[in-house]
This record gives sequence, C-alpha cells and structure tokens, in this order.
Amino acid sequence: RVSYPARLRHAAAKTLLNLVEGDIHPTLLAATHTITISTQKNQYDSHWEQVYGMKGLVSAATGGDGHMVVYNGGSVSTGTIAHECGHNLAFKLWGSTRPPEWSEYGKVQKQEPPVSDYGSKSPDEDFAEMAKKYTVEVMVRYDVPKKYAEFEKILKAGAN
Repeated sequence: RVSYPARLRHAAAKTLLNLVEGDIHPTLLAATHTITISTQKNQYDSHWEQVYGMKGLVSAATGGDGHMVVYNGGSVSTGTIAHECGHNLAFKLWGSTRPPEWSEYGKVQKQEPPVSDYGSKSPDEDFAEMAKKYTVEVMVRYDVPKKYAEFEKILKAGAN
C-alpha cells in the first residue's frame, strides 16, 4: 500500500515505477507493508547527522518496522527502496534492524569490510546497504563474498 498527498502523485508514480521495474527480490519487498510519501523532512535527521558524523545529512527515506517513509516529497531510486526494504527485512528476521552478532550474517559482518562507506556507520546500515548493492550492483558478490552468500541464503529462505 502506498499513501501520498495528491500533489505528490508524480513523485509517487516515479517511486512506484522504480519499485516495479527495479527488480527488487520478492523477499525484500515482502518485508515492506506500506510506503508513505511525505512532504516533510525526517524529524530525526539532526540526530543521525550527529550519530553518523555526516554534516548536512538529509534522509531520503526510512524503514525498519515494515513501513517505509519517503521524505521531502521526492521520489526515490531502486537502490534506496532496496536499502529501506533491507531494514524492514532485518526487523522481520530479528526484531531489530541490526543483525545479531550470533546470526550467520552478524558473524560474516565481523569477517569482511563494510559493503559501503555508509555501511560503515553501523551494522544496521551495512545490512541495508547489502540489500541495495545486491539489487543494483552485481560486483558486490566479489567485493564481500561471504556477506553476499549469507544475504542470498536469507533471501532464498524467505522466498520459500
């Protein structure tokens, strides 16, 4: 279900097009129940700016409890949708956006570098960035092969 103010129908349409045409794995999509497109900014941007040390951080979207919110009246890319679906998948699997250290994915997070610079901010973001990279960058399988293999197992288990 997607909800949005009428004046944002073009942004909603573009986001939905990216959702449909973006070839996002069904297990990632199934973890997200609703998408809300808002004209507001994320009220927690200043908090995350401090936590992550990223001056001027502006959230494009958030996810983590089965819902996704797209901020600032904008549309989002396939990669951003996959990233936020990754937070939702983690929450569905573990009750938290952070993979537990005891999980197979948590174990390989300790063995390989973060998937991206943004993924280095926390284990939560590393998992979500894996969802993004899995969706839009095929080379990730060579950059972090253990994470890739564990992520693929998670997706296949969810698809069955």
